[in-house]
Amino acid sequence: MLEIWKDVPGYEGFYKASDRGNFVSCGRVITEIHGSRAAVKTYPGRLILPLIYKTGYRYITFSKNGFVKRYRAHIVIAKIFVPNPYNYPEINHKDENKGNNAASNLEWCSHVYNINYGTGNKRKGQSQRGSIRIASSGENNHNSKLTENQVKSIYYDIRTLKEIANEYSVSFSLISLIKRKKTWKQVTMQLQ
Repeated sequence: MLEIWKDVPGYEGFYKASDRGNFVSCGRVITEIHGSRAAVKTYPGRLILPLIYKTGYRYITFSKNGFVKRYRAHIVIAKIFVPNPYNYPEINHKDENKGNNAASNLEWCSHVYNINYGTGNKRKGQSQRGSIRIASSGENNHNSKLTENQVKSIYYDIRTLKEIANEYSVSFSLISLIKRKKTWKQVTMQLQ
């Protein structure tokens, strides 16, 4: 089956994308003016390799008129080749491989569908490990410098944050987080 190429919207004549998830720059002739001299340069089209980020997604960089912009490759391909009749906001990789940006592997979807697709629930469960996290939180955590009673005392203490931090030998920011109920939530959310 032939690879289908289409112009990238906003970059017509500069870049093309294929239904297989590939990108090329278009060949062009540019006249550059240097003082009183003009030079004609020919730039052949070439295949553009995407950058791969630690998230696994591929990014593609386009340049036009001196402006450079980076896009997620799968979003560009989906906007060109995958219909979105229900105006869904996200794109799912059907085979769960973020590197496979072929149009046949992409589908528009809702956020809930995307996070629950395929092995999504299994991966989420493995990363959270709720029962282990609860068992090792608060004063049960081996890194904890405070007890629950100390956290309660800190929350109600009216001295300056610096004075409290010095007394408990913890950081100023930790005291601030406790007072704003941003950490030690299992204790602070019960306090008035």
